[in-house]
Amino acid sequence: MGSITWDRDVAEVYDATYKAMFEPSVLDPIVDRLVDLAQGGPALEFAAGTGRVTLPQLRSIRRGEIGRVFTLDADHVGIETFDDLVEQIVWSHHWIEVEGRLVRHAAPYRYVWPSELDLMARIAGFRLQDRWAGWHRAPFTSDSTTQVAVFEKVS
Repeated sequence: MGSITWDRDVAEVYDATYKAMFEPSVLDPIVDRLVDLAQGGPALEFAAGTGRVTLPQLRSIRRGEIGRVFTLDADHVGIETFDDLVEQIVWSHHWIEVEGRLVRHAAPYRYVWPSELDLMARIAGFRLQDRWAGWHRAPFTSDSTTQVAVFEKVS
């Protein structure tokens, strides 16, 4: 899958959808953890989206298609479609009311298994330093639904 660049409409829908993730109570611990992990050095963020995490970091430095409805609200309908044997998300479709207008957003997604992420990192010259189930360093287990993986560049 190649690189995907989102236009302004898509970025606005994404930011509106995940508005709660911009709250200081959510964002500050993430940024603090990344600053701590970077130890004053460079950091590389994968899947940066619209820069929800990266931009505050930069400011601080400067200062067979099957679908599933996952949101069904009056102002937001979200449907994921799947297209392989292990039912990985292939597309995420959203119809969201943004400032009084209905905006449709669809983007290709694919879950990256920890082993795939580790392999890509190794090929790029990185090695796994830590993996947690979230930004508060909860242990990563087979039941974890999210992951934070920290890699370091191999000298």
